[in-house]
Parts: sequence; C-alpha cells; structure tokens
Amino acid sequence: MKFENIIMNPPYGSLHLPILKKMVEEVINKNNGQIISIQPDKFLLDVRAPYSKLLKKNYKENKEFFKNKIESVNTNIDLKSFGTGQFQELAIIKLSNKGKWHYDTLRNQKLGNFKELFNKIKDGNTIHQAIQNNKESKWFVGLTQTQGHIGQKDFYNIVSPNRIINQDSMNSNEGKMIRRIYFNTKNEAQNFLDSLKTTFMKFCNSLIKIDNVNDYQYLPYMENYSQPWTNERFYKHFNIIKKEQEIIEKIMREYE
Repeated sequence: MKFENIIMNPPYGSLHLPILKKMVEEVINKNNGQIISIQPDKFLLDVRAPYSKLLKKNYKENKEFFKNKIESVNTNIDLKSFGTGQFQELAIIKLSNKGKWHYDTLRNQKLGNFKELFNKIKDGNTIHQAIQNNKESKWFVGLTQTQGHIGQKDFYNIVSPNRIINQDSMNSNEGKMIRRIYFNTKNEAQNFLDSLKTTFMKFCNSLIKIDNVNDYQYLPYMENYSQPWTNERFYKHFNIIKKEQEIIEKIMREYE
C-alpha cells in the first residue's frame, strides 16, 4: 500500500480498531503519511480499561501502539449523520508521526474532578457483587444488560422509569431476568430501586458508560437499604462537597 493520506469510515463493529491499526502500519509507519478516521472512540474513552481484568491487556498494548501517533480527537460530531447514535459514540481521529495527543486524555476528561469517587466505587461494594445473592429472599429488582440511548435524555438511566419491584416468580418478564438483586423486604427492594433513579447514581453511571450497556461492576451497592438513599445521603456518604454537588447536578440536568 503506497497511499500517504487516507480518510476512512470503517465498520463500527469489532473490526474498526484492527483496521485503524493496519492503516497506521501501512500509511504512517511505512510511508510517513496521515490518517483521518471517523469511528467509535471506546478505546480512548473507556475509563475502566486501565483497571479491568478483561480490558487491561488491550489497553496497555493500544497505548503503546498509538504512542506519538494521535494528533487530535474531535468528539463533537453529529451522531445521527452516521446512523449509530443509539449505540456508541464516534470521534474524528487524526493520526500521523507528529502525534502528541495523550492516549488517556478523554478518560481524564470524563472523570474530571471525580477520579477519587470513581476509585471509591471501583474498590468498594458494587451492584455486580450483589446480583443473585440471597436467592431465598422473596423480593427482587430485575436489571437489564442494556439501557438508554446515546444522545437521549435516558442515556444514563440505570433502570427504565416504569421499572417495579417483583416477587420471585418466573411467570413474568421480570421473573425471567438473569440479573436480580434480592431483598428480605418489599421496603428494602423499593428503596434500592428508588436509589437507582437518583441523580447521584445516574452520575456514577455517566462516569463509566460509553454505549448502551450497563456495567454493574462500577456502580455502588450500599450495605443497608432499610432507609431511602437520597442524593443528599449519597453525597454525605461519599464526601461530595457542595461545589462537586453543584457540578453533578449541572451535568445531569441535561438528562432529566
């Protein structure tokens, strides 16, 4: 391949990153050319990647591969123009041998002032750990793998607005959900469900969500749901100061 300049819009499935890496090898490494690509930015945006057992290896390999190759990343584009707005975010990525763009820039921007909060959640009790525990209990809240649409107000919703608590029965659609959080009492189940709809919990989801899949390994699970968990109670528990509270509420106002 002898092209020195390529503009591309590769398939958005599992092929987009291998295609980009192949183009970097052929166009930039061999011909000192440049690439402009419109594609998913998940490999640059996912804040879980440096910590996840499943993602860490690829994160390290990709960080080394793209070192000094990325010039700029523009995430301010109209997703609807590319027919993929419901499922994943896109970016316009410019690459060459002149790249000085830091590989973790989008990750750092996404976490902003809340890296400490992210670390507390990551290292604490999470919803993922509570799934399917206490199966002998009567009441449960069913959770879906996918929820929300990119670019829509529901994107950071953890559950749909009409989600209800259920008794343990396989005769309903809720009963067939694989992901369940069980509780001893109806009150505890309702308090848990209500907590998922708080601004704070949606914000926690916003720190890690990059497509329409919910990752419950990075959403906090509190030890006791006998009393409601409100925004104010979450703020106090996680030591969120007033200025940070205002930032959270300003960011999430767009998704109300």
